[in-house]
Amino acid sequence: MEKAAAEAIVRLSGGDMRKVLNILESCSLAYRKITVQKIYEVTGRPSPEDIETIYTALTTDGYTQAFDKIVALKVSKSLALDDIIRDIHKAIMET
Repeated sequence: MEKAAAEAIVRLSGGDMRKVLNILESCSLAYRKITVQKIYEVTGRPSPEDIETIYTALTTDGYTQAFDKIVALKVSKSLALDDIIRDIHKAIMET
């Protein structure tokens, strides 16, 4: 497993060891090699790249363009709006 994948699991689990084990189990059942991208696919959470794409769209594109990009990303990756908002909030607070 990649070091970045292990860090992503810890970040997504919020320090809950049961969540760590559940994520690891789900990933290992679905894939031979556990990568960062696979972790975000299995958990259904937006990846840092997804959040960066959304943040960039919100800050540089017009309303309609940003809305269309966000909806397309949300639908294509089956992301929950609640997760997107939570992660965008974290990204804004960290900058």
